[in-house]
Amino acid sequence: MIGHIGREETNHQKTLRRWKKEVFGECDIKMKLLENNLQAIQSKEVDDHADLGMRISQIQIAQELGNDLLIWKEANRGVFSVKEAYLMGQKSRFGSIEPLWKWIWKENLHPRMRMILWRAIAGALPTGDKFGAMQLCCFCSKEMESPLHIFVQCPSAVAIWFGSPVPIRSSMVSTDSLKSFVIELCSGLEPEPRYRFLLCLAVIIDTLWFFRNECRHGKDPNPNIHDLLRIVWKKYGEFSQYEDNGEVVLQKERICSEVDYIGSQKRKLIMVDGSFSKGKIGAGFLAWNRDTNDWFYEAKSAVGENAVVAEVFAWFIALQWATNNNWDDLVIIPDSSVVSEGWAGGTLMLLRGGAFLGEGGAGPVDSLPNFLARQRIHVWFRWSTLEILVKPHQFH
Repeated sequence: MIGHIGREETNHQKTLRRWKKEVFGECDIKMKLLENNLQAIQSKEVDDHADLGMRISQIQIAQELGNDLLIWKEANRGVFSVKEAYLMGQKSRFGSIEPLWKWIWKENLHPRMRMILWRAIAGALPTGDKFGAMQLCCFCSKEMESPLHIFVQCPSAVAIWFGSPVPIRSSMVSTDSLKSFVIELCSGLEPEPRYRFLLCLAVIIDTLWFFRNECRHGKDPNPNIHDLLRIVWKKYGEFSQYEDNGEVVLQKERICSEVDYIGSQKRKLIMVDGSFSKGKIGAGFLAWNRDTNDWFYEAKSAVGENAVVAEVFAWFIALQWATNNNWDDLVIIPDSSVVSEGWAGGTLMLLRGGAFLGEGGAGPVDSLPNFLARQRIHVWFRWSTLEILVKPHQFH
C-alpha cells in the first residue's frame, strides 16, 4: 500500500494520521518520530515508491526503550505469585481489598482497640438487628439496634461524639453503615488525625458496648452522658499512650480546665497507684499544682512480685519526678493502707541494685524511710486521710 502512495500524498502527514488508530493506536510520541523520519527520507527525493516503502518499514521506533517487561497487574509490585493468582481467581468471593482494614491493623493502635474496631465494622457484634428478640436500642428504646445506630446515630452516641476527644456531629454524616461512616471520615486524612479518630471510635464502641451488655443481661447501669464521657476521655488518654513495646509515652504537661477534688488543702498534690498481674507491675502518678492548675502524669512498667511492690514503685517514681522538678511542700495520696503502714513501720525496703522498691525479705539493703532520709526528704503521715506530706529540705 505504501508503494502506491503518490508524491503529492506522501508530502502530507494526513495519511499517517489516518493510519494512526488502526495500526499504531494512541501513540502520539511514536507517530511524531515516524513522521520526522519519513520527512527526512522524502527530503532525499526518492522517486521509487517501492524503495520508499522499504525504507519506511526499516524505521526503528523508540530505540531508547529496552525489551518488553512482563508485569502482573493484580499485584502491587507487579510480580506474579501463586498467592496473587489465587486472590485474583477468588476475587468474587473475597471482594476488593479495602484500605480501611490497613488503617485498622497497620496503625499504632492497642491490639484490643484493633479487635474492637474490626468486630464492629465487620458486623461481627451480636446486635439486635441480627440476633435475639430484643431488637430495640437499649439507650433510646426507639430505633432498631445496629452498629451504625448504637455507635453513631443514637442520641446518646451523638452526644458522646460531640463531647469526645475528636468532637464531630455524627448525626450530620450521611451514611448507611458503620463501615461507610469510617471510610467517609478517614478518607484523605493524614496518619496522625486518622489514628486519633480510629482510637476515639474504638473507645466509644468499647464504652457503649459494655453498658449495652450490662443492660441486656438484666443489670441497670443507668449511666448518664457525663459518666460516659468521663469514661471515654479516661480510656482515650490511657490507650493513646500505647506503644508497640508495651510501654507508654510520657506525656508533657497539660492544662486541666476543671478538677473536682476535696481533701488536702496543700497546693501541690501527687496521687499514686499501682497494679500487679502475672509477674509484672505497672505504676503511675498524677501530679496537680493548684496554684497554676497544671497537671502532669507519668507511668512505667517493670517486673514485680506482688501488688505492694507495684504501689511502692508508684511512690518511688512520683518522688523521683518531684525531685527532678523541684516540687516541695507537697502531699502524696496513695490508696493502699497496707503500704502506708509498712512505710511507717520501716518494713518497706530498697532492693539490691535499686531497680525498684518493695517489701523486706528479698535481699533488702536499706529501709525506704532511711533511703529518703539520706536524700534529705522528710515524710510525715496524716493517718486519718492516709496522706503523706513530703517536705524536702533540699532537692538534688
